[in-house]
Amino acid sequence: MREKLKLFVAFFCGAIFFSGISYATNNLNASVIDLKIVVNGQEKVLSEKPVVINSRTYLPVRDIGTITGYDVSYQKGVVSLNNMNSTSENSNEDQNQSSFEFQKLPITISKNGITVTVNSVSLGENSTDFNITVKNNSDKDIEVNYRSTVLGANYKVSGKQYQTFGTISGENEFSKPVKAGSTVTGIIRKGKVEDGTENLLFHLLINGEGFSFYIDTKGLF
Repeated sequence: MREKLKLFVAFFCGAIFFSGISYATNNLNASVIDLKIVVNGQEKVLSEKPVVINSRTYLPVRDIGTITGYDVSYQKGVVSLNNMNSTSENSNEDQNQSSFEFQKLPITISKNGITVTVNSVSLGENSTDFNITVKNNSDKDIEVNYRSTVLGANYKVSGKQYQTFGTISGENEFSKPVKAGSTVTGIIRKGKVEDGTENLLFHLLINGEGFSFYIDTKGLF
């Protein structure tokens, strides 16, 4: 039976950034900490460091969901975590939601006047490099959040372990907002996947809207 969890949140924080210092106001005390995240004996890398707020530890939902086998989405105040490893004994609706259709590149997704194309992917010396085009047809500038998402590799591939990779730090063409009516092409770098990787799960957040690409890489690397 497919496991599905929905968290209704009154306060949603997409990303919190601190500079290694403590911040306090209105009885709110927060600081960045260094933690090792280990899943089934394998250490995982998060795109952002954990944050302690009033003695409670907070982790990036998308990162934790992905590395533990959940597809994470956010829409209209609802964070949804869907088990990617569930069986097929479900309703037709659940079956459609749980299956990923991996496609060869290029792949294009359009939402709310924004069009994103993954043109190509290649392996660098220490990174997996995605050539991305973002076309902003809306009347507002948009923020491309590529740092707070993780890359998944070898999803449900027989004989291979599902792995996740964080973002390689550094500035790129998407470090600044994409202006209304403009088009930007650039490179987003994630951790380096293994030779022989058969598929990739690549995610972007643009103004809080998720763009998920399921890429067939058989024979590519």
